[in-house]
Amino acid sequence: MSVSFLPGLLAGIISGVAFAVSLRIFVQVVLAQRAKHRAHRLIVERASTDAELERLLRTAADRHLSSRELELALRAIEAELSALSAQDRSFVAEGLRQPSASGAKRYVNEVLAGVAA
Repeated sequence: MSVSFLPGLLAGIISGVAFAVSLRIFVQVVLAQRAKHRAHRLIVERASTDAELERLLRTAADRHLSSRELELALRAIEAELSALSAQDRSFVAEGLRQPSASGAKRYVNEVLAGVAA
């Protein structure tokens, strides 16, 4: 009885698992980008009645925000989280909790500027 088919079978299983993991990661990235976009749209809607937030949006589109502006923007984004679905809230909250301060700042700027990076 020969087991020469086992290496090929194992390689096929490993390839299938790798594909499934890659597909899951891709779907998560797409969902996270869509959540960031929806958060941006909510912020834009709120800015129509909030002059300070509208100024922050224009500033974020032109340049990176100062520390004070980032704090205001962060509070505005957090205030809008309740209007998002639970899944979107989770993705945006995860984006705001970047491991580095520069990553969190970049995420806030991307939400305000509507960047899908």
